Amino acid sequence: MAILTVTIIMVSTFTFLLGLFLEDPMNPDEVEADETRHLAPSYNSSGLDDDEYALGKTKLKYVLDVVDIIALTFFTLEYFVRLLSTPHLRPFLTSLLNLADLLAILPFLISLLMYELQALNIIGKAGKLLHLIRILRVFRIFKLVRHLASLQVLLMTLRQANRELGLLSVMAGIAVLMFSTMTYYAERDMSAWTYSESIWWTLMTLTTVG
Repeated sequence: MAILTVTIIMVSTFTFLLGLFLEDPMNPDEVEADETRHLAPSYNSSGLDDDEYALGKTKLKYVLDVVDIIALTFFTLEYFVRLLSTPHLRPFLTSLLNLADLLAILPFLISLLMYELQALNIIGKAGKLLHLIRILRVFRIFKLVRHLASLQVLLMTLRQANRELGLLSVMAGIAVLMFSTMTYYAERDMSAWTYSESIWWTLMTLTTVG
């Protein structure tokens, strides 16, 4: 079962990322090009007519959406079966691994709800919101933590070293504030140097060559 789940997680993540690559940016130039495409045939880098290329891309998107829906349906059924069969509900709901599983399916459930509300004319078009919710589906990669022991060991190590990591964060924050302030006052008279740029420069210096 674990092998099947990991395989579905990897396949669904790959199809999700591939679907992002296939998305076309919507801008007035492309809309105008679509409206005038029938006046003269055009070709893309693959040598195919634009209509054939768009048709092939549409078919590929459809296949990716089907794979994505199958994977998310599997994740949803898996989560609710474990939810209904657990003898202790509160520990189940507060477990970090189960919260990761919930984050993996929550965007899918919200998208279904939004589509139903749009179909019933309860809300208007929410394209940008649906797009944001779709991007949040990348959280499904956190489901790997349940099935990979090395990731669980890493999380346990971070939990046990929280005081040391907190102290490190405080020291890093002090260093960033101190050096960014010094840099700001040293550079502001010679160039249009803002304080936010000073903070960014200090962070990049500490986390790369510092």
